[in-house]
Amino acid sequence: MQFRSTAIISGSLLVLLISCVNNPSPSNTYESKQLTPHYENIRTSSDTIVTIPKFNSKFVSDRRIEILLPAQYPKKETLYKVLYIQDGEHLFQNDTISFNKSLNFRNQIRSLQATNSISPTIVVAIWSSGNKRFNEYMPEQPKSLLNSAFAKAELKKQTGYNELYSDEYLDFLVNELSPFIIKNFQVSSNKEDSIIMGNEMGALLSLYAAIKHPDIFGNAACFEPYWNVPILGDAFVETLPKSIPSPSSSKFYFDHNSLKTDSHYKSNHNRVLKEFKQKGYSDDNLLSFEYKNFIEDSVNWKRRMEIPLKFLLK
Repeated sequence: MQFRSTAIISGSLLVLLISCVNNPSPSNTYESKQLTPHYENIRTSSDTIVTIPKFNSKFVSDRRIEILLPAQYPKKETLYKVLYIQDGEHLFQNDTISFNKSLNFRNQIRSLQATNSISPTIVVAIWSSGNKRFNEYMPEQPKSLLNSAFAKAELKKQTGYNELYSDEYLDFLVNELSPFIIKNFQVSSNKEDSIIMGNEMGALLSLYAAIKHPDIFGNAACFEPYWNVPILGDAFVETLPKSIPSPSSSKFYFDHNSLKTDSHYKSNHNRVLKEFKQKGYSDDNLLSFEYKNFIEDSVNWKRRMEIPLKFLLK
């Protein structure tokens, strides 16, 4: 799954920073007329993709949302789980990743649901904003790190913007997108049935969402979290001991790749796992993998994704 980061902050940033109880929603049957006026449907014999070209938000820029509804949706007396995925532009667009190999995510979800390997689930693919991607995905924790005028100026030089907007992005998820999904689709509103997922910068955002709003996102899948953002990455990790939610109500998946530059993530990867285990997490609610020399192709990504999907969506 290409969630690959395109906005890596340069090393000069170092200088900068050093100085409802399981009830159906009121509208619990899918009908096109319930959606916003500007939407599109692509229905096949086995599933449906509902596309909202511009989902309006007062917190972030408008963006495209694609919602995958499984075969036979909606089944009576079934409340579907919801899987929210960052960098959604790479999920269903010809099912390709950046190096032009098929991701087949849509087929994988079909297969897992057809074999009852996962619970009935709808997938919400959230497109990134493009030029604000880093600023929206980098956690604002601790906020004090970017308060100085010099820090803001340097951040603007590196990203084009002098602020991080991940809190606004979470407001969009929590106050706009999630309520919209609950209102318009036959889904559970229970936190344990809400899963958020992303890769690299999207993984950091997914973790941030799950620790800031554990009442909304009870599960998170974090593929190769980009812990190595200069200073910001380490600072975020340092805040985790006080912000990790209770193991009684949350589940997390982490992985990292030992190949090339990704091997540098290992130290913080292990540090984060240690913090979760000290908080009381066990194999029941924390799953982690290190992939040796993982090659990014469709076959390997299918195997890699199957593990967290079964763990978090069963």
